[in-house]
Amino acid sequence: MKNKCYRIKGNSKYFRQKYGTPNPIILVKCEDKDIWTGGWATSNEAVCQLYSVRVKEESLPIFGKVYYGKINEFEELVHESELGEEIAEDGATLELKPCLA
Repeated sequence: MKNKCYRIKGNSKYFRQKYGTPNPIILVKCEDKDIWTGGWATSNEAVCQLYSVRVKEESLPIFGKVYYGKINEFEELVHESELGEEIAEDGATLELKPCLA
C-alpha cells in the first residue's frame, strides 16, 4: 500500500468541498499507526481531528485500517473502505502498479 495512488470511492461531501470531486486520487504513504503509536485517535494533529469529524459525519467505520496520505499537497487520512482502484502513473487504472505523484 505504501507510495501507491488510489482513487477515493464513495460520495464524500468533505472531499467534494475541498477538492471539487468526491473521488480525488490519494497517494498513500503509510498506515496511521506508523506515525502515531496508538493510531489517529490518539493524536491531536489537525489531520487527525479532521478525520475524526469525517468519521462522525460520513459514518466511516471506527475499526479497520486507516491510511495517511496526500491529495495534492494536503495531508489526509482515509479508511481502507474508502480506497478504490489503484491508479498507475500513466493515469490508467491498473492493479499493483505504483503511482509517481
